[in-house]
Amino acid sequence: MENQTNVESSEVGKKALHPETRNKRLILVIMIVVLLVLIGTFQYVSIFPVAIGAFFLLSLIRGDSESDEDPKWFSWSYIRKIILACGTIIMIGYATILYAWIGVLLSIPLTLLLTLFLIFITAAGIYYYRHLTVKGRASDIGKIAQLRFSQFKKKPVSDSTSR
Repeated sequence: MENQTNVESSEVGKKALHPETRNKRLILVIMIVVLLVLIGTFQYVSIFPVAIGAFFLLSLIRGDSESDEDPKWFSWSYIRKIILACGTIIMIGYATILYAWIGVLLSIPLTLLLTLFLIFITAAGIYYYRHLTVKGRASDIGKIAQLRFSQFKKKPVSDSTSR
């Protein structure tokens, strides 16, 4: 009994690994992936919905693991999977476009607010630097200079020479 099970499983494995079937599936996978990438590129949709659609279509190509025969390409289950994959690509594509537009619409006021904030910070920095720091230092230097000159002026020149 066990030997018969092993023979059946090895036959299924041989059928699954048959080069002709594998080559057909590989060519179909490559064609679908290229098609999805082209659709995603030309429709300006991000790669995310294309990847999800490709995932559904690859699961479609894999076929049912329960059946020993080649998958029936025109059965209702495959048609439903194709509709699901295409619908997923379309819906996530529209959601991505909507999200991008919401981001654009929100980014305009946020960019303006950020720009105004940066202008305010820059103006405050320039004001502080020019009016407080530079003038303060200049006035301090001027006061120090006045004090030093006043010390020299307070000393009478005649008193120092008379002694």
